[in-house]
Amino acid sequence: MLILGASDVAAVFGMAEAFAAVREAAIAHFRGETVVPPRGAMGLERSDCELLVMPGVVGGEVFGLKLWYAFAEPREPLPRSSAVILLLDPVSRVEVVLDGGVITDLRTGAMTGLAAAELAPEGTRMIAVIGAGIQARTQILALVHALDSVTEVRVCARRHGPLAEFVEAMRAELATAYPQRMISVVAAADPAAACQGAGVVVAATTSATPVIDDGWLDPDVLVCGVGSHSPDTAELDPATVARAGLVVVDTYGGGLDGAGDISRVVAAGLLDRAEVLDLGALLADSADRSRPRGGVRVFKSVGFSAADVVSARLVARRAIELGLGTAIEIHLQRDR
Repeated sequence: MLILGASDVAAVFGMAEAFAAVREAAIAHFRGETVVPPRGAMGLERSDCELLVMPGVVGGEVFGLKLWYAFAEPREPLPRSSAVILLLDPVSRVEVVLDGGVITDLRTGAMTGLAAAELAPEGTRMIAVIGAGIQARTQILALVHALDSVTEVRVCARRHGPLAEFVEAMRAELATAYPQRMISVVAAADPAAACQGAGVVVAATTSATPVIDDGWLDPDVLVCGVGSHSPDTAELDPATVARAGLVVVDTYGGGLDGAGDISRVVAAGLLDRAEVLDLGALLADSADRSRPRGGVRVFKSVGFSAADVVSARLVARRAIELGLGTAIEIHLQRDR
């Protein structure tokens, strides 16, 4: 078995690789080439820990299982939130256990980035992100990667201290990653101010209730929700989802049925589920001219295991080529 730590994963998996992996996984899912069972959600009450178990098969040849967890309070030396992935790749004849935190963060950002490349208003210069955590970082990186017209990033969060630190860190990271582009990162006074004039607005919070009011949005905007991931929570205003010219989800099982942002609006009879598009359909037919080119568009993602599996396969194969990781024996050798 090969063990790949976070540094091994980061050495071979960046935003460009995440975009490629998510695109492949989303289109494969749309074409029926994946097996993605409903994820299991559990909790450890004594530790106040949330657990998500996400198995998946892609292309009938590679299997993966991700365990994602998050603690309500720090539990050092454990990360407050991270993931571990088990990958079985018979083509490469390896079992791999790898850090899933880097993959989870980047592939979640890549989902939004791929949707924005198709749905964001042309020439979008300003984006707004509500939230200043791990997911907010990769949402910004993905949007800047996808939209070369972006010149300003506005960020808003409840706590001003962490927000100031986040803004400074993002300024430095973007300046290093894109030295030829002048991209300002600013802290907005409140969510309404952040949304004003933004072509793309992203909710990346832990809130169970909407954090983006429909009245704050410009007439031509893409609104994305990436934080809430259960049927009884929603970051997006139902009014926004109900009036959107196009609603796209990462998968029907996750983004539509598994998140209150969309499912509640469908249940209320304000949105026809047959009109909701999944990301793979969007990417597989990017030349479709029937999609709205103006107005409000909505993208909702909660993550799906096929994206983790394809990402992990890419990481494992490149790591093997480069001799990264640590090989250990954990099985009896009676089959050899």
